[in-house]
Amino acid sequence: MHTTARLLFTPSHAHLRSKLQGSLKSSSATATASASLKDRIDYVLHDYCRSKDATALLASFGIAPAAAKQKIAHFKERAASEIRSKSLSQLEESGWGFTTKSVSESVPRNKIIERAIQQRLVSENVAGVDAITDYRQPAHKYSKARTMRRKLILHVGPTNSGKTHSAILALSQAKTGIYAGPLRLLAHEIFLRLNQGTISPGIGPDDRPLPPGPPKPCNLYTGEEVRIVDAESGLKSCTVEMVPLDHEIDVGVIDEIQLIADDSRGPAWTAAVLGMRAKELHICGEETVVGLLERIAKETGDEIVINRYKRLTQLRIGKPLSTLSNVKKGDCVVTFSRSGIWALKRKIEDATGLRCAVAYGGLPPETRAEQAKLFNDKDSGYDVMVASDAIGMGLNLKIRRVVFETVHKWNGTREVPLSVSQMKQIAGRAGRYGVNEKENVIETNNAKIEEEDDDAGVATTLNPLDLQVLERAINSQIPAINKAAIGVSSDALKDLNNLMPTRASLGDLITTLTNLLRVSTNYFVTSNKNFVEMAEIANEPLSQLPLEDAFRFAMAPCNTRDANVVAALCRFIDAQAQGELIDPEVSLNGLGLTQLEAIERVVENPAHKTPLTPDTLNTLESLHRSLVLYTWLSFRFSLDYTRRSVAQDLKLRTEKCIEYILENVNWLGKQSRKKPTKPKKPIIMEGLPDA
Repeated sequence: MHTTARLLFTPSHAHLRSKLQGSLKSSSATATASASLKDRIDYVLHDYCRSKDATALLASFGIAPAAAKQKIAHFKERAASEIRSKSLSQLEESGWGFTTKSVSESVPRNKIIERAIQQRLVSENVAGVDAITDYRQPAHKYSKARTMRRKLILHVGPTNSGKTHSAILALSQAKTGIYAGPLRLLAHEIFLRLNQGTISPGIGPDDRPLPPGPPKPCNLYTGEEVRIVDAESGLKSCTVEMVPLDHEIDVGVIDEIQLIADDSRGPAWTAAVLGMRAKELHICGEETVVGLLERIAKETGDEIVINRYKRLTQLRIGKPLSTLSNVKKGDCVVTFSRSGIWALKRKIEDATGLRCAVAYGGLPPETRAEQAKLFNDKDSGYDVMVASDAIGMGLNLKIRRVVFETVHKWNGTREVPLSVSQMKQIAGRAGRYGVNEKENVIETNNAKIEEEDDDAGVATTLNPLDLQVLERAINSQIPAINKAAIGVSSDALKDLNNLMPTRASLGDLITTLTNLLRVSTNYFVTSNKNFVEMAEIANEPLSQLPLEDAFRFAMAPCNTRDANVVAALCRFIDAQAQGELIDPEVSLNGLGLTQLEAIERVVENPAHKTPLTPDTLNTLESLHRSLVLYTWLSFRFSLDYTRRSVAQDLKLRTEKCIEYILENVNWLGKQSRKKPTKPKKPIIMEGLPDA
């Protein structure tokens, strides 16, 4: 089976492409696209059925090689006859997914064809596989939600349009309800606002905010934290993966719905939309998802209402800064590399004398929230925010002007332009309404600025050559989202594994299920590459755990690019596989605890001499991720991870030390001053209209 999953979707033979190209070149100029596609299908069918891949696929389900070859020969004959005799639309109606891009939007056509052939081959020869892999009507998987006719209320619009506030207001007035957000920071914010009673019902006739409603007890549920304020409370604030689907509620809120198309986390949004048992389901996000949700509402039989919102403040393009000496109080300067953030912080402080707060994805969420608090407080002494795209979601920042230091980022392989959606999301933070949401007034950390202020609600660039790219992006339409993500589940993995004579490795099983899932045109199957990568990292110890437990580890929040966190994960799995109780102080020995204690000595006595290097902050950030991982696992394996309170204490200590380093961070920028680089050439963004 190890070989099977790797071969499952590898193009059958290298010469296939040349055969197809030769065929297509020799075809008549008047041949229709349909005929060309059917020629391609015929070639892929015959080539795949002659390959060892087809035999290995059936053999993985316990079919003997000789019998598998015979079944494949009969299958090829029947399939070729059906393909020749039917039109493409008829083939689609009979279950062939030749023209449906059901894996993702970028899957090559040959792989789509081969996938459809493999699905049909397994379906005809392995009893019971259809019930596991057929997701063409995913709404039926949530039978309890289908017993009610829900009212879907869409709140769509750009950043800073008040769309989410309308949904949260409905939640605050409900007896039972759930908020489902993309980040722990957002779930925590709604949790606090409901418990503190700080949600205003709107603007009164005197143009002043109406008094907020009374506090409502609300409990918090995220992957790493559970806070029970009142066990009898009917309100919950969750990250979207933690949404319970077993109880009927009055109001549900799903935030940032455009993430339904995310290859990694999208299935959680799809499950919430299809499965949340809410009489009123408020869905907030971009306009781009409206058409998809209308089609899904037809599938589910739900009523749908669409509320569209405009920005509360005008977003304008400003003049480029050209030099960092033009940075002002209330500005947020955005760059996209960790080292770039520190260099930019130092340069701004040197050029302007203004002190900078920082926010980037590698910081703990709690630390990011603390840095945002410092920036928002006009008396804190922090006048400027230097940040990555982490500001695009989850932080309430009173930003006066957004300045793009660059309009491209490293994607792990090369530098690529930011997407239109990313630029709009980040630029939209400019001129964000303050907590009081007073009409026509923007509260920044510097002052209350009337809308006519030249720098209020402005987005611009540092480099004049980048300004046109930003302007074209802001004025462009974001492409519509046409498909919702479908992922693999623990139950489906167990059912598929039961059809096999021996237990497959977790990575192979995930890959096989991913490639056999069938979906309709409104959905796509995620690549599940994160799950497979996690499974391969610790394949040996995971094989000693029950399949369901092993899959939980694959879902754990582990940054596989962080060597220390990967080491921590492997230690946790090894200890659990051996039946040991996992102690964070033992398992994380040598992975940052020594550095934590050294920084704590400096915090207690600044005269204590401990050398600080850029690696110090890296190590503490890794330690924090490892402690978050331990806490996450403790909620899923409570009998194995019994020292959650110790991990939480270490986590808080780590956050305090990280915050101490940030406050005394000038040395970081001075450690490695790089030679000045030449100005970047302007980036031409594909798919944008001409200026």
